[in-house]
Amino acid sequence: MRTSKIPIIEKTAKAVVAIFTWSIFALTFGCSSDLAEEEITPTYSIGGTVTKSDGGVASGASVQLQSAADDSNLGQTTTDAAGAYAFTGLTTGAYKVVVTLNGYETATIGDIELKNNTSGKDALLQKFVEPTYAISGVATLFNGGAAASVSVQICKTSDNTNVGQAATTDASGAYLISDIPAGAYSIIFTLAGYGTGILADIMVNNANLTSQNLTLQPITISKNAITIIYSDNDATIGNLPSDESVTATKSGADVTISSSSSELVEFYVSGSTSGGSLKIQNN
Repeated sequence: MRTSKIPIIEKTAKAVVAIFTWSIFALTFGCSSDLAEEEITPTYSIGGTVTKSDGGVASGASVQLQSAADDSNLGQTTTDAAGAYAFTGLTTGAYKVVVTLNGYETATIGDIELKNNTSGKDALLQKFVEPTYAISGVATLFNGGAAASVSVQICKTSDNTNVGQAATTDASGAYLISDIPAGAYSIIFTLAGYGTGILADIMVNNANLTSQNLTLQPITISKNAITIIYSDNDATIGNLPSDESVTATKSGADVTISSSSSELVEFYVSGSTSGGSLKIQNN
């Protein structure tokens, strides 16, 4: 009887130990999973409206979000049809907004300390105005006297188009022409009885130009020369022969000379015009 009971007791003891060990493992695992919790970082937004100094909203403007600390780019968007923009999903911190649009100066909205949703960060874009400069100088006559009433015109070197308003020298021969953008130009001086004076390859480079001076030289005109003087969009014709061997017709600054003379015909042409022409034909 004693020998048969011992195996039964050992099996029972083993079974109890196994059940107890599994229960401890399950309890420990359940407690560990209850301690892990996920933290959610709140995010905010920045928004506003962009308008233009010459009126209306600035749709299609490029808007960059930058770090106020190091100017690094954190995002980019474009204003909508109402000029509005927005950046979302931002954490707290210091930001700035940079707005650009072709034809307008860059606008910056700085010192944005983001602690909650922020609206009303508006920008006004100033229309870009190309800087202009002035050219000035003095015209003198060959004998050293002041060249008063000289017409002074500035032309582009590239295509000879006039730039700025033509000026006339004062009693001391001085002139001043403003509103000239940076670039390469020629300055044309004209005065009746004197050869046309030209200052070529004048460079205007982000500064006013002074001392653009010129001395006019007289010209000798044959007493038989036909004179054609251009001014603005007109031409004045003089000294045509009385026998009508040479005739002239004009329309504004377009001049046509017709000659039936077998002799040499001399012409004196001076002045300047933006649209005139001269045509000479033998009949």
